[in-house]
Amino acid sequence: MEKVSVIMPAYNAAGFIKESILGVLNQTYQDYHLYVIDDASTDNTADVVKPFIHDRLTYIRNNTNQGVAETRNIAIEAARGDYIAFCDSDDVWRENKLARQVGVLKTNRYDVVCSHYSPSKMIRRW
Repeated sequence: MEKVSVIMPAYNAAGFIKESILGVLNQTYQDYHLYVIDDASTDNTADVVKPFIHDRLTYIRNNTNQGVAETRNIAIEAARGDYIAFCDSDDVWRENKLARQVGVLKTNRYDVVCSHYSPSKMIRRW
């Protein structure tokens, strides 16, 4: 059983999900499993995800579009970790995110940990 189940809902995410997956796979903390749940995408999200499927990544596909909340719930049902982490398919984690957050949770002082975001350098500023 993994310590952290990472839940990544995806819908028509082919253009950016690869970076999100790599952000999770490149974590310094390695006791996790990534669950990518495709909410019936109409693009080639599945083709982008499939090369990454292995013992640390499970791909689940909804037959019909369920919306992001239900999609997360489906993935949570599949999850087996002690902790749940959410990573949207257009987010990219810093390599020490899980290590830092699990460290905080292990203190038993907190039940939930969240983090802020950094604007991407790729975003155009008009």
